[in-house]
Amino acid sequence: MQAYKKRKTLFLAISKDTQAYIQENLPGFESALMFNAIDTKRFERTGNEVVENRLVNIGSLVEKKGQKLAVETLGVLRDRGVDVSLVLLGEGEMRTELEALVAQLGLKDKVLLKGKVDFPEEYLKSSLLYFHTAKYEPFGLVLLEAMAAQIPIVTTDGKENFRRNIKSFEKKWNCNNWDAYCADVYNFTFFKIYFYNSCKYSNIH
Repeated sequence: MQAYKKRKTLFLAISKDTQAYIQENLPGFESALMFNAIDTKRFERTGNEVVENRLVNIGSLVEKKGQKLAVETLGVLRDRGVDVSLVLLGEGEMRTELEALVAQLGLKDKVLLKGKVDFPEEYLKSSLLYFHTAKYEPFGLVLLEAMAAQIPIVTTDGKENFRRNIKSFEKKWNCNNWDAYCADVYNFTFFKIYFYNSCKYSNIH
């Protein structure tokens, strides 16, 4: 930190929460807000995609990413008679625990831990919906990727960070009729999905 103080330093923040953290914990330093961006052309649809009856989740297999919720949700859906599978893209320390949970719930034929992949956009464009389960995340870049791929999204609220970002997306993209259900991380009382598709939605209970 002393090295930073010896020269003019500007911290770049990728979200308002990150910038607030910098201002609170690094007083005296300047900061600027620069939101993350993606190459939307990678996620454009050709119209020839075959959509499988599958949920997809992308992220490092670590506790805060909450993939246990995705696996448990699949078990709930199966018990309710919904025939759907799940693919987890990412690698990390939770892999063994997740594999054990999949086996415990009898979901080996329904859940695939694919690990890291070079082209996650191919999974987004060919899945039924994107299920984001992070318990905390200042800015979910993968949500932008899922939106660019025009795939329906179900997400936790990332300790309310996503809820604020969603409002920003609506304002920027003029999508005043788009909505999302921010699920309580471990609440299976009901399961409601709002489908995002070119700023139009419907819901099922």
